[in-house]
Amino acid sequence: LEFKKQLEMVLYFQLIKIRKRFFTMNNFNKALIVSSSLTVLSANVQAVDVEETVEVSASAADVWATIADFCSIADWHPVIAKCEQSERDGEKHRTLTTGDGGVLLEKLDSMDDDSMSFTYSILEGPLPIANYQSTISVIENSESKATVSWTSTFDAAGVTDEEARTLLEGIYRAGLDQLGDKLKK
Repeated sequence: LEFKKQLEMVLYFQLIKIRKRFFTMNNFNKALIVSSSLTVLSANVQAVDVEETVEVSASAADVWATIADFCSIADWHPVIAKCEQSERDGEKHRTLTTGDGGVLLEKLDSMDDDSMSFTYSILEGPLPIANYQSTISVIENSESKATVSWTSTFDAAGVTDEEARTLLEGIYRAGLDQLGDKLKK
């Protein structure tokens, strides 16, 4: 959102410059400039969305029992070496330490045992992202199979959207694959 505001300010000042020249041009050039400016202003700066899923050979209840504890990620994600849970202002937080020493601070936004899903935000960390919110959910396929979905929305920070998307897809895929292996019966 901050990037969008900065972009809007730059465009606003560019339009002021154009407006000064606008009154000295013929009608065709005026129409062309107005049309181009409206196209640029209507461009929608959107967050990056990522979704990865895996089907596991376990019941949805067994999968949920494995991932529902906010700090259980250290038990099934190969990148996470340690998870420490804490509470701040009545909200659950977790501090994740990766195998290479990276540290992420995340906040649990919501937990719904009935729908087997939870949503969290990354507050601090080394990833090139901002405004990150993610949901992990379990969907029952049959008595012995379930699908785990890991989705997120975020803004890329310091890298292209595609680079950030590729990075997060890799992180999700590694975790989901490891979770699937752990739950094989």
